[in-house]
Amino acid sequence: MAFGAPRGRNFFIVLAELLIVLAVVAAIGIQVVPAAIGSVSFGKRPTYASDEQQIRRAVDAYMHNPTDLTRKYPTFSGNKATSVVAPAPTPRSGPYIDFRLISGPEPWLSEPPRSAGPLNATGIYTGTYNWYIDLSGKVASNPEEGDVYP
Repeated sequence: MAFGAPRGRNFFIVLAELLIVLAVVAAIGIQVVPAAIGSVSFGKRPTYASDEQQIRRAVDAYMHNPTDLTRKYPTFSGNKATSVVAPAPTPRSGPYIDFRLISGPEPWLSEPPRSAGPLNATGIYTGTYNWYIDLSGKVASNPEEGDVYP
């Protein structure tokens, strides 16, 4: 019975390895299964929210610059949207954000987000979302948040 002792020890090592493999598969499954069935967009919504937060922070910094108290909105027209409906799809006009105005050192944007669309600057931005300042003065996008990022 020389083989009895190693057998018991190997059983516990194999069992521990099996439990580790099952834990890894479960962790991956928690992420992949919801994305595969479409209930969660894998990484798109958090990225949209991150872009929106960074743009909002840069717009706030632009609007509250203590050296220029008469500063308007960082849009092509200098104004916000005039109605609840998304603005007309005309490039480089109206309440669409001009990212050149809010680019710079922190807290401004170091560069425009990948999600910036062609209405923010024709031919320069190729993202899906055309960012603008809505009627209430908040950052919004056309189309609204969805699964099309960028």
